Amino acid sequence: MRTENKLRRLSPKQAKALNTFITIPTAASGATGYSGQSLGGTVSALERNGFIEPFGREDRQLRWEISDQDLKADLNENRDEVLIFLNRLAR
Repeated sequence: MRTENKLRRLSPKQAKALNTFITIPTAASGATGYSGQSLGGTVSALERNGFIEPFGREDRQLRWEISDQDLKADLNENRDEVLIFLNRLAR
């Protein structure tokens, strides 16, 4: 897995949010289960690190898509392994 070292640096909240954006490709920010400042900090950190980028809007919330090319390649090759790894980090 090419992105293992990048993913290890994620906080548990970031891992959970990234897992949500991977499993529900059209998910808006609120689908992560967080709200308010905790959501903003979590999502903005993922965007700053280059994992996600804005994709569109759903009502007042932004939709996100995966932008990291290595992560996209890992998801195409072995999606289940990446999701299991993110679930382990989210604990």
